[in-house]
Amino acid sequence: MPTPSEFVHLHFHSHYSLLDGAIKVKGLGKHLNELEYDTCALTDHGNLYGAIEFHDELKKSGIKPIIGMEAYVAKVNRFHRTYAKAGPNAYHTVLLCENKVGYQNLIKIASMGFRDGKYYGKPRIDHELLEKYNEGLIVLSACLGGELARRLLEGEREDAIKTAEWYAHVFKDRYYIELQSNKLEKQDIVNPQLIEIAETLNLPLVGTCDCHYLKREHAEAQYILQLMGWQKKVTEPDVKQLEVSEMYVKSVDEIKDAFKDLPETCISNTRIIADRCELDLSTKKMYLPEYPVESKRALDEELIYQSQEGLIHRFKYLKKLYQWSDEEEIKQKKIYEDRLVFELKVINDMKFPGYFLIVSDFIKWSKSNDIPVGPGRGSGAGSLVAYVLEITDIDPLKYDLLFERFLNPDRVSMPDFDIDFEVEGRESVIDYVKNKYGKDNVCQISAIGSLKAKGAIKGVARVLDFPYSDAEKIAKLVPDDLGINLTKVMETMPEFKELAENGTEEEQKLINLAFQLEGTNNNLSTHAAGVIIMDSPVYDVMPTCTPTKGDGPQSMFTMKYAEAQGAVKFDFLGLRNLSIIDKTVKLINKKRPEDEQLDITLISMEDDKTFQLLTKGDTTGVFQLESEGMKKLIRKLKPDCFEDIIALVALYRPGPLGSGMVDDYVERKHGRQKTVYPHELMEPVLDETYGVMVYQEQVMRTVQVLAGFSLGGADILRRAIGKKKPEVLKEQRQKFVDGCKNNNIDEELSNYIFDLIDKFAGYGFNKSHSAAYALISYQTAWLKANYPVDFMAALLTIERTKPESVVKLINECREMNIAVLPPDINQSDLIFTAHSDQIRFGLNAIKNVGEAALESILQARDNNSGQFSDLLDIFSHLDTGKVNSRVLEALIKSGVFDSIEPNRNRILQGIDQVINIANAEKSMNIENQMSLFDFLDEEEMEKSRTKVELPDIPDWKTKLKLKFEKEALGFYISGHPVKPFVDELRSYVQLSRSSDLKAEGRTFKFREKAYLAGAIAAKVIRLTKKANKKMAILTLEDLWGTIEVLVFPKTFDAVQDLLNQEELDDPVFVSGYINGSKEDNSVNIVADEIISLPLLRCENTKRMNIGIPPEANENILRKIKEKMEQYPGDCKISLNLETEENCRINIGIPQKVVVSEELINELEEILPVDNCSFQYAKAK
Repeated sequence: MPTPSEFVHLHFHSHYSLLDGAIKVKGLGKHLNELEYDTCALTDHGNLYGAIEFHDELKKSGIKPIIGMEAYVAKVNRFHRTYAKAGPNAYHTVLLCENKVGYQNLIKIASMGFRDGKYYGKPRIDHELLEKYNEGLIVLSACLGGELARRLLEGEREDAIKTAEWYAHVFKDRYYIELQSNKLEKQDIVNPQLIEIAETLNLPLVGTCDCHYLKREHAEAQYILQLMGWQKKVTEPDVKQLEVSEMYVKSVDEIKDAFKDLPETCISNTRIIADRCELDLSTKKMYLPEYPVESKRALDEELIYQSQEGLIHRFKYLKKLYQWSDEEEIKQKKIYEDRLVFELKVINDMKFPGYFLIVSDFIKWSKSNDIPVGPGRGSGAGSLVAYVLEITDIDPLKYDLLFERFLNPDRVSMPDFDIDFEVEGRESVIDYVKNKYGKDNVCQISAIGSLKAKGAIKGVARVLDFPYSDAEKIAKLVPDDLGINLTKVMETMPEFKELAENGTEEEQKLINLAFQLEGTNNNLSTHAAGVIIMDSPVYDVMPTCTPTKGDGPQSMFTMKYAEAQGAVKFDFLGLRNLSIIDKTVKLINKKRPEDEQLDITLISMEDDKTFQLLTKGDTTGVFQLESEGMKKLIRKLKPDCFEDIIALVALYRPGPLGSGMVDDYVERKHGRQKTVYPHELMEPVLDETYGVMVYQEQVMRTVQVLAGFSLGGADILRRAIGKKKPEVLKEQRQKFVDGCKNNNIDEELSNYIFDLIDKFAGYGFNKSHSAAYALISYQTAWLKANYPVDFMAALLTIERTKPESVVKLINECREMNIAVLPPDINQSDLIFTAHSDQIRFGLNAIKNVGEAALESILQARDNNSGQFSDLLDIFSHLDTGKVNSRVLEALIKSGVFDSIEPNRNRILQGIDQVINIANAEKSMNIENQMSLFDFLDEEEMEKSRTKVELPDIPDWKTKLKLKFEKEALGFYISGHPVKPFVDELRSYVQLSRSSDLKAEGRTFKFREKAYLAGAIAAKVIRLTKKANKKMAILTLEDLWGTIEVLVFPKTFDAVQDLLNQEELDDPVFVSGYINGSKEDNSVNIVADEIISLPLLRCENTKRMNIGIPPEANENILRKIKEKMEQYPGDCKISLNLETEENCRINIGIPQKVVVSEELINELEEILPVDNCSFQYAKAK
C-alpha cells in the first residue's frame, strides 16, 4: 500500500462531467501514483456515469477510490419549473460516500434528480432528498457555485448562515465548509467570509482544487470543451475568457503552496475525510428477476415442465416438416429427449432456469400479439431448450448446432440471448416487460459517446471561429477509417503532420487542442438494444438517468459497467427484414382462404424456384445476400441446399475472403478441386463444408473426435485460440497432442492439425448464428421467388422513406416485369399493395402527409362504398380538419387525384372552391336535421348537387409536373425528366445505362468512355486534400438506376455555374470515363463534360422535325410559322404532314431556328407534346 498522502483530492471532475470535465479515467491511476496519492474522489456534475470505471481504474493501481457527486440542488425544490433569468437555477453541493449505505443513498438521490428534477438538462435534487437519504454521506459546501458562496457574494449573509445551519443539523459531523485557492477574484472575496461562518458555527473546513483537467497545460483545452457544450465561440462578445489555469490535479507540494495563507485544517481534514470513506463496489452478485411461476413448482421444475411440453409441441411440427415415418419419429424422439435432459441439467446446475423462462415468456407474448420474432441470433440458436421454449426457431439437432458453444458447463458465464423483433413492435415488447416486472425494475442502458478524431478537429475549429474552408481542409486530412485516431493520422498523413509541426500558429493550436480533447466523452445516448430487468428497483442497485431525447429510465452505467454491477442484460433488437417477411405474408394471406393461410415456418427448404433465384444472384431485398460482392459469390457458388446458405453467411467476411477459404469451398463444391482431410476422423465433421473449416463448432467437434476433449473443453480451447495468449495456447496444444495419441495420431500430424485449427479458428464463424440468419435469408428468398409482387410491395413499404432505395427497388420491379402504379385516391391503400402483376403505390409514402390524415381519407372512402366519383364527392366525405392545405398540396402534386382529374394544376388552383362547396353541403346534412335532399331519390339528388367548375387552365409542363412529383414522393414515378431526350441522344452518342455499368462481373478497358443522361439526385461539393480546390461528387439518376459521378477540379471549374445552382431542374448529359474498382466491385464515372440536356439539344440539333396532325388547320400552321420566326437560328426544319388518308409528306422549309427550350415550350402550346423530334450532329 502507498504511504498515505497529506492531502486528498475530494472535488474532482472526470470527462463524465460531459463537456465540462476533461480528465479521462483510463490511465488516471498511473498519473495519481506518479503524484504519490493513495486516495482520490470522483465528483462529476449531477451524475455517477463514471463511478465504476473510476473505482476499477484506481483499485487496479492500488489507490483507494472515493465515490461522490457534485449535485445540483434546486433553489425551491426539484419539481419547481420556473426558469431564473438572473442567478442560478440550482446550487452546487459535493456529496461523498462514506460507506455502502452512503452509496445506496447517493444512487437514489442521483436517480431521482433525473426522474423528478431534470430541467434545462440539469438533474436537480432538493433538501427533501438530502434529508431523507443523508445517512452515509459526507457533504462539502462546494465551489463558487455552492449555495453558501453564492449567497455571500450576493450579500445574503444571514441566508448563508441559515443554509450552513440546515446542512449541519441534517449531516451532523459530516458537513464541511469548502475553501478553494484558485486565483479567482471572487474566491478571494468569499474565502474569509466562509472561514468566519465556519468559526461562528464551529464547522470544519476542507480545501479542494475542483480539478477539471489533468495538467496545467490542459486548461485551454478544457475551456474549449466548455464552450463546445455552451455552443459558443471565443470571438463572441459575451463569452468570458479563460481566467485561470489552476484547476488541474496538483501535487501535494503544489497544494501546500496554494493553501499556505489559509487554515492548515483545509489540508489535514481532507485526510480525515478520506480515512472515513471505505467503499468497495466489486461484486459477483447477479440481480436476475424472479420469474413468476403460477403453479407451485420450483423454478428448475417449471423449466423442465415447460421444456417437455414444448418438445411435444415442436415434435408435431418437425414430423410434418421433415415428413418422418412413425418409426423414424420414435428414433428421433429418443435423440431429442436425451439432448433435452442434458441441457436442462446444465442450465439448472448453473442456476439459470429463471433466465430462460423470462426470455421465453416475453417472446411467446410477442408471437401471440402478432409481433414477429427472429429465429435466433448468436450462439443461443445451439440450445434445444431455447428451441422448445420458442426462444429460437431453428432446430439445433438438424444442423448440428452445439449447446456448449452457448452455455459451457466447464466455464460458468451468464447466458446471453440476443433477440430480434420486428422494428415497429419492439417498443411494445419492452413495455410488456416493464408492466410484468415493474417499471422501476426495468430500464434501458446508457451509451456515452466521445469526440472522435475528425469531430475533435471540427469541434475545436468551430469554437475558435476558424474559417470554414480552412477547418474543412484540415478535417478532410483525417481518413474516414473505422477506429482512426489523430496519432495514426500523424503517422500516415504527411500533410497533416506538416500542418501540426510547421503550419500557421492557428493551425498548430487547433491540432494541438484537438489532440488533447480527442476521446473525451461528449454525449449521452441510449444503447441500441440492451434492457436490464431486475428483481427490485434498478436504482436500489445502480443509478438511473433519463436520456437527452425520449424518456427513461436508463442505467447511468454503460453496458460493461452495468453488467459488472450485477445487471442482467437482455438484448431487444429491431430487424427490418422481419417486418418485410411479416408484411409480405399478410399481403399474401389477405388473398387466400382462411384454411389455406401461408405459414412461413412450414415452407419447403428444398424449393426449386428459390434456389434458381439464388443461383442467378437475383437477391436484391434478400436478407444478408443483397450486396454486390455477395451476389457475385452466390453466382459462383450456385447454392442448391440450405447448408450452402449457412456457409455463405459465415464465409462472406474479410478474413475468409482473404484467406482463400471461400475459393476452396466453391471449387470443391463443384468438383474442380479435390476435397482432402488431414485425418480420416475429420471427414464426418468437415464433410458438409468440403473439408474447409468454416465454423467454430467444427473446431470444437474436431478436437473432440481427435483428442477426446469434452465439448465444454473444446470451447475453452476455441476461446484460447481467439485470445492468442501464448502460455494458454501452449498448454492447450500439449493437451491436444496428448489426446491425439489415444487415436494413434503421431505428434507431427497432431501438431500440424493444431496449426491448421489455430489458423482457421481465427476465421471460423459461429454456426448457430449463421444458421439462424440463413433461415431469414432463405425465407426472404423464398417469398421473392414464389410471391414476387407481394414481396416487392412489402419491401417498398418498408423502404418508403429512403428515396434512393425506392428508386433502386422500382428499377428492380421493372427488371422483374412488375409495373409500379402511381398513388391513386380510389385504388391505393396505406401501404404498397400487390394487384396481379402490378404494385400500387402506398399513400404513406407521400411526404408531408401524416398517418392521421391518411386514415381519415381511407375511412371516408370506406364509408363511401370504397369509391369516390369526383372531387366534390371526395371532399364531402373528408374531415378537412385532419386533411389540411399542406396535406392536400402534397396529395395533388403526387398525382393521387389523377384518375378523377388528370390536370393537377386545375385541382390545386380550384381546391378552395371545392372545399367550400363540400363544406356547404355537409352543413346542410348535420345530424337530426332534415333538408330538401332527404325527399329526393338518388338520381334527382345527383342532378341537384352543385357542380364544381375548376379553373380552365392548362396543366403544368412535364418538367414542372415531375419536379413537384419528386418533391411530394422523393422520386419520379409518372415519368422522368430525361425520358424525352433518350431517343434523340442515340443520334449523338451510344448512351450507357447505369445498371449495365454496375452489372456484376462487368470489366472495363483503361479509361473506357461512357455517356450518360440523367437527373442529379444529390451533390456534395468539397475541397481536394492536396490542392484545396473544389470538386463534386454527384449521384446521377437515369432511367435505369443511379451511379456516382466524380467531378475533379479541372472539370468543376468549367461546369461550376451549373453545379452551384441550388436547384438543378434540368437533366444533364455526362461524358467521362469509367472508374471501376476490383476490390469492392464499385463503379463510378470521372466526368470530363457536364451540360444540361436542353442546352445540349440547343447546341447540337442539326434538324428539327415537327409533326403536323391531319386535323391541323391553317390557323395552327400560321401560329407555328410565327413562333419559328421569333427564334431564328441555324437548325433546319422539316414539317411532317400526315393526311387524312394516312399519307406522310415531308417538307423541308428554308427557315432555320435556334432550338431553345422557350421555342419547344411555345410549340407544345400548339401541338401535342410528342410531335417534335430532334436529329443531332454526331458527337466528335
